[in-house]
Amino acid sequence: MPENTSHPWRVDLGDGLVMRHAECADDLERIAECGRRAFGEDELYTVCHDLYTKHPRMRWEDILYVEDTRTGLPVSMISLIPLQWHYGDVLLKVAELGPVGTVPEYRRRGLIRAQMKVFERKLQDEGYDLGAIEGIPYFYRQFGYEYAIPLNQGWRLIPDDIPDLPAGAVESAAIRRMTPADLPQVSALYETATRGLCLRAARDEAIWRFPEELSSGYPDRLTSHVLERDERIVGYLRIRDKPDNGLPVREAITFTYDDSLAALRFAKGLAREQGQARIAINGTPSQPIIKTASYLGARANKPYAWQVRIPHRVRFLQRIAPVLERRLAESMLAGLTQTLHLNFYEEAVELEFARGRLVEVRSVGRSDRGEIRLPPYPAVRLLLGYHSREEISAYRPDLGVRASLQPVVDALFPKVESYIYWSV
Repeated sequence: MPENTSHPWRVDLGDGLVMRHAECADDLERIAECGRRAFGEDELYTVCHDLYTKHPRMRWEDILYVEDTRTGLPVSMISLIPLQWHYGDVLLKVAELGPVGTVPEYRRRGLIRAQMKVFERKLQDEGYDLGAIEGIPYFYRQFGYEYAIPLNQGWRLIPDDIPDLPAGAVESAAIRRMTPADLPQVSALYETATRGLCLRAARDEAIWRFPEELSSGYPDRLTSHVLERDERIVGYLRIRDKPDNGLPVREAITFTYDDSLAALRFAKGLAREQGQARIAINGTPSQPIIKTASYLGARANKPYAWQVRIPHRVRFLQRIAPVLERRLAESMLAGLTQTLHLNFYEEAVELEFARGRLVEVRSVGRSDRGEIRLPPYPAVRLLLGYHSREEISAYRPDLGVRASLQPVVDALFPKVESYIYWSV
């Protein structure tokens, strides 16, 4: 990033503390050091510094921090990482909340809350469809975030459970390190394998390269390998350089049983070289390599989840209109003409359909109508397909849909498979 030459932005928080955004390379160094002090871990310096200086979409104004003017040192920081995700075939603008931390002696002074107000204002003013964070449990609920997309969904497999290649047999595909020239084929395989997911990361060339170009001390640096047959790439693996209670296969795309076995045998070899007692593979249950690993005895772990906020419901529903129209067209309600009144308690939104087209989405303020009642937090799970209406209703009686409207709500917002492979 070229240095920021715009007028400096500062907000006085009192008691000698000032909120700022990064303006020069020296600021990035100081904020990265704040990350180290906040978490008490040396690798957090590398995480922050690499993110700030190497991520292709970071901007100066998206890196916020609080400085103690008496010492000149940053004491708290957050950042907005601009991302793009697909919702079906619609491209969403996503703001990930990046490294968040305050050095211990400055905690419980509302410094994160002050910075979050700026972050949330950016979501609104700059037209973001989603805010998201991988963060610690519960804390971000106070800012309107809800668990709504699987995160680190994986399976653990004992290397000895992977069968060796039979004597005299030849692997279905050769495996080698990925090169820059392989990227167009690898990217096409990713698109093919993930197209059926509702929410998935959108990747351009720079985003593909980013995890390969991180510093050696970055815990999530990846190394990629391709499966090749007849001079054609037929699959790939992305493996985290740093072991994590086993060999961490962060992304594995294959399409056949034999290629899946070849990839698993390759991972088995790496695990043995590194002295790892297990292999951890991230992905979705529908992926062939996950199915193959399951047949060999792999056990699913309990996944965490992305915490997500929809900053503007009307804007989000307008954005995903093509997906909603397609779902209707493929349902028994094709050609629907009806206005749906969605009561989110704090706000009601009306969806007006005419012959299957979503012609208008409008906010109508607070409402007492009760035919479709969607409490705000569970509503995020429903709108993103994390849970079905029936699943949420089982534990949240304040989510209610009149019987005659259940078919249309279920058609518009079904439970769907989503997964965000490593995209930061």
